[in-house]
Amino acid sequence: MSTVAEIAEDDARMLLKIMLMGNDFDLTGLFNAQMYIPQYNPVSLGDWELKYQSDLPKSGYFNGPRIMGREIPVLRKDGTIWMSVLPMECESHLPHTCRSGDMLVYGLGLGYVIYNMYYNHRSHSITVVERDQEVIDLFYKAIEGIEAWEWVMDEVEIICADAFYVDLPKVHYDHVYVDIWEHMFPKRAVSDVQKICKRLHSFDTVSWWTMEADVIEWARRSSIKPDELNGSSWLAMGDDNNLPVQFWDGFDYDTYIEWSMEALLNQVIK
Repeated sequence: MSTVAEIAEDDARMLLKIMLMGNDFDLTGLFNAQMYIPQYNPVSLGDWELKYQSDLPKSGYFNGPRIMGREIPVLRKDGTIWMSVLPMECESHLPHTCRSGDMLVYGLGLGYVIYNMYYNHRSHSITVVERDQEVIDLFYKAIEGIEAWEWVMDEVEIICADAFYVDLPKVHYDHVYVDIWEHMFPKRAVSDVQKICKRLHSFDTVSWWTMEADVIEWARRSSIKPDELNGSSWLAMGDDNNLPVQFWDGFDYDTYIEWSMEALLNQVIK
């Protein structure tokens, strides 16, 4: 029987079979993290369905379009895609799976984020807040009997509650990640994250899905020209909104800003 580490490594090698057609940014180098693709059982429950598909768009997030070497798990509600393990999803979540310590995650989806937090060997514990019990029930069915998930779930606690009203224990979290929206670049993202963070007892840093757009929009409203954007803009956006968005000491914010602008362009022209 394969070890959990071998299973995870196989998944990582499978991801490397994706061939790039366009930008080829060294994402794992910048964020010091791998992109692991979990396995799932195809299941359905209520309005939700998880199944594998091959006829899907293959655009990346930071990188360009890709040719996929495998079918992709897709989670739908009433026919609408809520989450998948497409290159866009993998790349857009990568910056948020490279943190360390005790994690608090808002939004379960397919569990891709918590899987990668675990297999990048940085999480001590992972608390997930998910408001839809059907999503939680479907998730447990989808990972049932899959060895690579068993070790992950030893570190995970899932709480069924609304992100804006949940009363969590008065403990400290090293990092908070928010992914509760159906579509990319929600206009209310910053205000939603502020509301969520105000309810927390103690935490070090916070990030949210596709927050790159919020940094660039903040720069636009601050009359910072695109060619003047740099790493300081990332931290200044956080300071201006009272949100601690910093990475670790020595992180290359300048490169991240450059790639963030490319990410937004990719989503516009895909």
